[in-house]
Amino acid sequence: MALAANGIRLWGAALAFATAVTLAGCGTGSKNPDGDKTIVEKVNGQTMRLDLAGGSAKGLAVWFHGQGGTADTRMNEAWLNELRVNGWAVASADFHGNAWGNADAVADVAALTKWAAEKVGKDATLYVAGSMGGLTSLNSMAQGGHAPKCWYGTMPVVDQLTVSNVPDADTQIQTAYGSTTVPQASIPAHNFNTLPSAKYRVLASPEDTWVPAKQNADVLAAGLQAAGKEVTTLAVSGQHGDPSHFNGSDLARFAADCA
Repeated sequence: MALAANGIRLWGAALAFATAVTLAGCGTGSKNPDGDKTIVEKVNGQTMRLDLAGGSAKGLAVWFHGQGGTADTRMNEAWLNELRVNGWAVASADFHGNAWGNADAVADVAALTKWAAEKVGKDATLYVAGSMGGLTSLNSMAQGGHAPKCWYGTMPVVDQLTVSNVPDADTQIQTAYGSTTVPQASIPAHNFNTLPSAKYRVLASPEDTWVPAKQNADVLAAGLQAAGKEVTTLAVSGQHGDPSHFNGSDLARFAADCA
């Protein structure tokens, strides 16, 4: 299948794998509730979830899942719970599933941040994105949506035209956009200058063959720096979804100045 940006077609063959590999954002399917500390509601047909902090929240974070994820993916697991033990409430949503940063997913960001802020009594000041979630979060910010104080991305996708190695990605992207052409306004790699001022942190592995860092995380870090944004990076290891990409201590340290 071919995907294109403004009529320039790029071709890529999906890799075949003998065994299933867990993508960033994919989970076991468990809802992982945390009793009365978990609030789940439907808003505009999408599941929205809020995991409350242990006491009164000092901040509100939003988690953006990757390919195959839902509002429940990685919620109430050790990595994101590093935020909760430090006083953060964490919100998530379905974001129209495998939407790859399209307009529906971006609209969900506005609905989620409004819904979660009403529950917590605070606006979201931290976005945390995994893989495909980088597209949805960055597109929302670049297109005039809610601007958090901080953005933290692990193995983020910033260019839909570079992920043909991810199983089913090209087909999902064509479905999400109703075309083999992805609008440049929906490709964050073309829109760094329109991103708001914030603290950005980017994690990626040079061994990742599904979301190559040289075409995504490295491009993001360089583009943010060129646009005058504050950005730091952390090199991790292994293939896409390796546990090193989910460093709870690093996330908590970064979040400390984001409330």
